Amino acid sequence: MSGDMEGSSVISPDDVLQTLMNDGTIDAIRLKIITQLKANEELKNNTIKMVEQSKVLNTPGAEKQTKRELFDALRQELESSVLEKASKSVWELILDQKGIGKDINETKRREMKVQADLVFDRFLL
Repeated sequence: MSGDMEGSSVISPDDVLQTLMNDGTIDAIRLKIITQLKANEELKNNTIKMVEQSKVLNTPGAEKQTKRELFDALRQELESSVLEKASKSVWELILDQKGIGKDINETKRREMKVQADLVFDRFLL
């Protein structure tokens, strides 16, 4: 609980978040998101298309550059666009009330109930 456990009956979002971080729930949700992001064919295909159409790879002399030079140049050219699309996909997953979003809301409700029960039990003691 935020502040003093004995004197406070307020459950803060930080209390819930800390509990979910400590019990591994956040890591489990993160893994689900990463797994689904990796399986996102539209995101993969979009990224491949961006690379194939990149100025870096389509500039005369690109074949003479080292892999490292090409990689660095591609990253500089495409990183923000690729990360923006990935971020949008992650938010879609988080907000999806049929998948991970539903799991997140159920987990949040369950943990808030557990925290409320703890406060109630302390109050009665």
